[in-house]
Amino acid sequence: MKRVMGFVAVCAFALTSGLHAQTLVTSGTYSGNGHQYYIYDAAGIDWASAQAFATSLGGYLATITDAGENAFVASLNSSVISDQRWLGGFQPQGETNPLANWQWVTGEAWGYTNWGPGEPNDAFGPGSEQHLAIGLYSPTSWNDEGDLSHIRGFVVEVPEPASMAALSIGLAGLLGLRRRRK
Repeated sequence: MKRVMGFVAVCAFALTSGLHAQTLVTSGTYSGNGHQYYIYDAAGIDWASAQAFATSLGGYLATITDAGENAFVASLNSSVISDQRWLGGFQPQGETNPLANWQWVTGEAWGYTNWGPGEPNDAFGPGSEQHLAIGLYSPTSWNDEGDLSHIRGFVVEVPEPASMAALSIGLAGLLGLRRRRK
C-alpha cells in the first residue's frame, strides 16, 4: 500500500509540476544513520523543484552532517567533476554574505561542512548562490550554486524504514484508541 501511494504521489506531482524528467541513477543505505539515499539525474532542475520532488517521496534533499556521510553520498554520486547535484542546504532569501546563515531543510544543526576551494563565494554577485550542491571540484566537495547549467540532478534522503514503521504503528494505535472511545 505504501509503495502504491508513493507511486501515485510521484505520478501526480510529475503531471502537475512541469518538472524536468528525473531518472533514478542509484541508491544505497548509509550505515551511520540507516537512511536511504537516492541519486537522481535531472539536468538543470532548480533547487525548489528538486526539494518538492524529494518531499513527494517521503524524504528531503540530503543533509550531510559528518565526513562519513559525505563520503558515502559521494560514492553513490556517479556524476563527473563539475556536474553537481543539489543537497538540502540553503541560505534564507536575500542573504548576501556567502558564509552566513546556511541551514538544512530538516532544521538539523549546521556544523560539518566540506566546501571546495574558495567556496562559498556567491560567484555571480551578492545573494546569487543560495543553495548547496556537491561535486564541483571533486566528488566530495561542496559549492554554493546558482547556475542551473552546472546541475546534473539531486540527492534524496529518506529516513530509515524502522522509524517510518514505528510512526505508522503509533498512528495506527492512536486511531484504534479513538475508535474504542466512540
